[in-house]
Amino acid sequence: MNSLRFIHISDTHIAPIPDWESYGHNALDNAETIIEYLNTQLPFEPDFVLHTGDVAFNPEEKAYPVAQKVLSKLKYPVYYVRGNHDHPDFMRRYLDNLPEGEGNLDYDFWIRDFHFVVLDTFGFTATIGILEDAQLEWLASTLDGSAAESIILAVHHLPVITGVECLDERMMIKNHGALFDVVAPHRDRIRGMFFGHIHRQTQAIHRGIFCCSAAAVWFQLYNFPESGLEFIGDPYGDPGFNMVTVTHEHCVVSSYTVPKPSHAE
Repeated sequence: MNSLRFIHISDTHIAPIPDWESYGHNALDNAETIIEYLNTQLPFEPDFVLHTGDVAFNPEEKAYPVAQKVLSKLKYPVYYVRGNHDHPDFMRRYLDNLPEGEGNLDYDFWIRDFHFVVLDTFGFTATIGILEDAQLEWLASTLDGSAAESIILAVHHLPVITGVECLDERMMIKNHGALFDVVAPHRDRIRGMFFGHIHRQTQAIHRGIFCCSAAAVWFQLYNFPESGLEFIGDPYGDPGFNMVTVTHEHCVVSSYTVPKPSHAE
């Protein structure tokens, strides 16, 4: 049985100031803690790490050398998605495994015979995502032209309705219907769509497509249906990651948290 296993992390929000913290969490400390755990505590070696965006806290260049220094400590290859706090050109300049060019960070890569397709959902907005027509056309062409038995998609913004007002109104891909119009015809070979942005682990199935987010590395958001329109940070939630096992028939996701550094409490 052909399979691969990768680690899904998201929303590190690394700032250029090492001791910067908010919501009761130091972003750099949490990232260091997660990386140390992944390097030393896993009882297996993952094929790679998928980071679904918001590498930096703000899209300013001086944050990326700090992020690169930390994330390069991972023992495994890292592939990145652009988040709404990220600058695609600075990501290309400082981070590994990204294609040359400028503007939107849409690209694809292969791990053995598994085809990964990465979409930049930043579009014209920030917390609300959007995909431009040219991106949807590129996605359609890439999927139609792929001979892969299994395809995995990665975005940053929320692609599915959750029933949580602040997420659905303020964090979704605005034209998610158009995205699924392109993706749904390939549902039999799409093993999952992985995303970040909402700072909480969530799973959903939409039009036959399994969608899954990872807990944030920085801090978690409360996402109860009664939370309202405001973003409410959880000062107690620990940073986390997903372990994803994919075969040509199945996708299994296990979620983990790692205690944040005690001095960050």
